[in-house]
Amino acid sequence: EENFVKVNYFEAYAQMGLDALYYGSGFLKHTVGLEKKFKVEAVNIDELLVANEDEPHPKELIQRVWTTKTEAIAKVGDNKAAAEAILKAQTAYEAFYFGPGELNCENVVAMLEGWTLPDEQGNPGRHVLVVGDYTLVDEDWKDPELPFEKWDFHPVPSSYFGQGLAEILLQYSEWIDQLLQTMQESWMRSGTGKWMVEENSAVNTDTLGDINAAVCTFLGTAPKLETFEPIGEYAQAWVNVLVDMGMKRAHVSTNAVAGEIPKGITAAVAIEKWAQIDDTSFAEMINRLENVVVGSTYQFVRLAKKVKPSFTQPDRTKQIIDWDKVQIDGDRPPLLQGFNVGKLGQTVAAK
Repeated sequence: EENFVKVNYFEAYAQMGLDALYYGSGFLKHTVGLEKKFKVEAVNIDELLVANEDEPHPKELIQRVWTTKTEAIAKVGDNKAAAEAILKAQTAYEAFYFGPGELNCENVVAMLEGWTLPDEQGNPGRHVLVVGDYTLVDEDWKDPELPFEKWDFHPVPSSYFGQGLAEILLQYSEWIDQLLQTMQESWMRSGTGKWMVEENSAVNTDTLGDINAAVCTFLGTAPKLETFEPIGEYAQAWVNVLVDMGMKRAHVSTNAVAGEIPKGITAAVAIEKWAQIDDTSFAEMINRLENVVVGSTYQFVRLAKKVKPSFTQPDRTKQIIDWDKVQIDGDRPPLLQGFNVGKLGQTVAAK
């Protein structure tokens, strides 16, 4: 855990989960980078370009990051040729044009990093990093996987990208918004009393509004005050039905929304069992999260055997890991397992 903290893994892991919740898929990128620093970072889905989004396991991928020329030059260090190429690179002004004077992107350029996996015959793939017309990195890629671990909030069959909660609940949200708008308009139109005045009654209508204890003179039919029901109770009931349907679609319980434990559950064992039951709908999702952590560990080990960072073994001995001695069965270290935190105790003492 200490070593994961050093590379800010848990912050990136949490951001990956939020990205997946909103956008459908969250990505963790494991890299060394131009700075020669061992790191992991959450990558926004909009940065990733794949040849075919309907291919669930793409063999090539491009990450496009928009950055300023100043930041790009800082990353290349003393490489003067790269710095000159960045200064001459085509800017993103046309891609982000919002009209004169509104947003100036003349200093923004795109850094493109791409990967191609090795083929079935064992020939290495390729890893490149370019900015403008200058190639910063061009090397063989021998790893069997792309440097990303992906978690989908809701997997979509035959697709690389998943489905987020916002998209899942989009139809329910639209229905609820339409109904609430109708209810509000009805309240505004019919929520106040209206005077019913016969056209030939010769009523002085100026005395009917905004004057307390007004004297109203009339000839013929007397005016009558009517108060209409703006909208039936069924409307609010139907809103509740739609909200309930949305919660069931997202597998969220009423107690989870309220953040409350059901009444009568007080014992530590009972609380733990209730938490496990409450998480049952998310069991498959949690299992996939475990796979992300295990996959990240594989990524770390493969990178570490290349760059040999100073990592301390997370046990009582605090032994510094000798990466040359770390065994890898094929492309993956053996005996790695992710543990589901939902199976741990939920009380303070158990934690």
